[in-house]
Amino acid sequence: MQRTTGNHHASGNQGGENAFHKFASRCSTRSKLQRVIKKTISFLGQPLLALLVALVGSSLLLAAQDTTAQQRLPIVSLKKLDGTPITTHELTANATGPIVLDFWATWCKPCIQELTALAELYPEWHKQTGVRIIAVSIDDARNSKKVAPFVRGRRWEFDVYLDENADLKRALNVNEIPHTFVLNRRGEIIYQHKSYAPGDEDLLWEAIKKAAE
Repeated sequence: MQRTTGNHHASGNQGGENAFHKFASRCSTRSKLQRVIKKTISFLGQPLLALLVALVGSSLLLAAQDTTAQQRLPIVSLKKLDGTPITTHELTANATGPIVLDFWATWCKPCIQELTALAELYPEWHKQTGVRIIAVSIDDARNSKKVAPFVRGRRWEFDVYLDENADLKRALNVNEIPHTFVLNRRGEIIYQHKSYAPGDEDLLWEAIKKAAE
């Protein structure tokens, strides 16, 4: 009887471990984690608390490591407006301040509204933080020839590059535009924002100041 009981406990512990992993994978915030811990302790009992803490801690640590890995700007090739190739590493290697990457296209009205607003703010923002704004056009090869005259007509002072093959777009999982990223000096993405509405510049400015710290 004692042996059978021991096997029953071992089976229960294994099932508990599986439950912990499922719960931990769903914990994206501290508050969620606290609620899950309370429910799990009630379900499994106090003797397994130490195991719960260990398993959840390990899962969250791995999740944090994965997030950190995804915050680096991937190295891909873009083109200058004159067709000269340039890599994202070259764009960020000697950064002395934050970098704003703004994905846009000549056919995207919200994108143009956003970049026009940023063009007015850029000189002062650059003066205060050293930020560099880089507008990345996702116009394909058929339309990319329109980008240079389009930009010249608006006299934007920030840099504009072409992502004709959508390499950077795919690497950063950009599914809609405008899509804006803020990088710190180390090339780490600390902020991103999709779409545009007047006033979004305030949120972007706060992210830029944080990246400049």
